[in-house]
Amino acid sequence: MPEPGSLHRPIRWERWSSALSRLRQVASFCFVIPTLQRAATLPTLVDRLVAHPLVDQIIVINNAVTPVGGLGAKVTVLEPGHNIFVNPAWNLGVEHASATNLAICNDDVLFPTEVLEPVAALLGRRVGVVGPSTSCFSQPPGLCQPRFHRIVRRPYGFGTLMFMKRSHYVPIPDSLKIWYGDDYLFLAQRHRNVSFSGVGIGTVMGTTSTSPEFAAQIRADGPAFDEAMKSLGLTQRILERTAVRSLGAARSRARSAVRRIVSFE
Repeated sequence: MPEPGSLHRPIRWERWSSALSRLRQVASFCFVIPTLQRAATLPTLVDRLVAHPLVDQIIVINNAVTPVGGLGAKVTVLEPGHNIFVNPAWNLGVEHASATNLAICNDDVLFPTEVLEPVAALLGRRVGVVGPSTSCFSQPPGLCQPRFHRIVRRPYGFGTLMFMKRSHYVPIPDSLKIWYGDDYLFLAQRHRNVSFSGVGIGTVMGTTSTSPEFAAQIRADGPAFDEAMKSLGLTQRILERTAVRSLGAARSRARSAVRRIVSFE
């Protein structure tokens, strides 16, 4: 059954088998991982990535004051010295990336790294951002039977693990700190974005972003996102393409998050 928001029937990753047979020619990844050191899963995530042959670089942006150390080979830790927030951290990490492909990854995400092979093959074609469908977060851990879906709407959870060519990354405006970075990247692509299902991903949504200390910034990100869309000339396009969520719907998501945060105070 097609995923919500998808345009076509699923594309099984076996269709890319001819490309997978030439893995030595498949472009490698740089993983960009911001952290506030509140997720116990970060060392496990990094160990899995270090062991994978398609991962050349792992750039950890430490938004906490306490230094990060001992993460092993392939890892570069950037230490801004304070919390620059997640979207600026993505921009900073990408500035230091050199691999052909990017992976923007939360520090509290665990996924089967076998999915990197079919994703790498897919990124060799004309696609924008590739990320998980919402169904991935209710699948058994370790499941890796990916199906790809061309999509026009960003699924919930898409921003936890996004893959793209480094050349397709569009720097996120400095005014957007916590929210809407995934929306901005999704809407700024020139090629069709893709989600995958059939992959079990373990995470706890909002490990850090739902903390009360970030409520004011999330409120500010809404109007900043509106202005960012105008600067890209995307506002009218969004309104005309009814399959894509409107700015109002996207902002509603942030307002709901703020209400949840305030309820904890």
